Amino acid sequence: MRWNPKNPGEHQYATDIKWAESNATIIADFYKNMKTEGKYFKYFVYKDDSKHLNK
Repeated sequence: MRWNPKNPGEHQYATDIKWAESNATIIADFYKNMKTEGKYFKYFVYKDDSKHLNK
């Protein structure tokens, strides 16, 4: 990701389709090395998403 608020330029956007996966892997490895786990998660669901309504 490229982001520079002082000199934003034009057409600077993420082009890596695996950007989120790469960052999640780095964070997961960090937690693993510290021998801990993430405990607080916030996720949003649609009202009619029956798969996740009871979580």
